[in-house]
Amino acid sequence: MNTPYPIVRSGLNDQIYERLRDRILAGDPAPGTRIHIDSLCRDYSVSRTPVKDALRLLQGDGLVDLRPRSGTFVRQPTAQDLIEVFGLRQVLEEYAAEGVIRNITSQETALLRRLVGRGGRVIARAHVLDAWREFLLIDQRFHDLLITAADNRHLLDLYRRLKAHNLVALVRFPDTPARMKRAHTDHLEILEATKRRDLKGYLGAIRGHLENAQTNLLRHLSKVEGRPER
Repeated sequence: MNTPYPIVRSGLNDQIYERLRDRILAGDPAPGTRIHIDSLCRDYSVSRTPVKDALRLLQGDGLVDLRPRSGTFVRQPTAQDLIEVFGLRQVLEEYAAEGVIRNITSQETALLRRLVGRGGRVIARAHVLDAWREFLLIDQRFHDLLITAADNRHLLDLYRRLKAHNLVALVRFPDTPARMKRAHTDHLEILEATKRRDLKGYLGAIRGHLENAQTNLLRHLSKVEGRPER
């Protein structure tokens, strides 16, 4: 891992958590890597307590595994993880559909439109290293806004606790311009369905979008792991 600067002591736990989260999502340390608490203490010039607190928060985000008598490791997603999380995500997003179509406001629709516009600009420079990470963040905000629009706080809480986009980021998926364009087209279809308040069209667009994403991620993971696709 690259050596970071020591941090200011105001809001210590949050600062360590945010820095470690950003590093993990950027791939340094990589999935499967053991995290050494003493090394982090030296890097940040802090005691073990705030580092341990930060790691517990990262475990809640699904970014690290705390293994008894083994240590702390950056989570390494499996094909089964993806299948289970995307299955749950599809259930939640389809359940939200009626609420989205019924309750979405003009302000929320405008926010969706701006996110889609940002996605298009990212695709225009998709050849730039790590542009896909920015597109993934846009996708996360797009879907979070849709679930928010359903106006069901319990559903929103369940969806956010799923941490699906963190799992996708850990796969280290090198998205291509073609796949980003497909996802962008899906976003446009979802947006148009919300504007028309078209429940059938919305459900079809959401299903297709999630199925495409899962298929591409599983295909990539199978190549990385050197095993047949599921």
